[in-house]
Amino acid sequence: MDTSGLLYVPEACAQGRACKLHIALHGCRQGQSYLPLSPPPGGGLYYGTTFVKHAGYDQWADANKLVILYPQADTTWNNPNGCWDWWGYTDSHYADKKGVQIRVLRAMVDRLASGAR
Repeated sequence: MDTSGLLYVPEACAQGRACKLHIALHGCRQGQSYLPLSPPPGGGLYYGTTFVKHAGYDQWADANKLVILYPQADTTWNNPNGCWDWWGYTDSHYADKKGVQIRVLRAMVDRLASGAR
């Protein structure tokens, strides 16, 4: 997991209206820490918050009273593309509730549900 993520809170939710939570998981090579060996053809932004800014979740959240959590998978030697663990690079529990990423996501949800900032 990366050391930080992002959270989008629509104005209605920030003002205390009841809202639900949606977790938006980026794809491989879409996390904030992904940096390819060479720039994309034609240049442009190729890492950072591109997924967060352009996936359309924030507009969807405004219309549906949803808080959007954007956790970030990190790039590591065994995960150079910054993918979420769908093949077991973290441990043998990658696909169940004992997996490290699932436990971290659950902790984020629990913290948000508690009202803590």
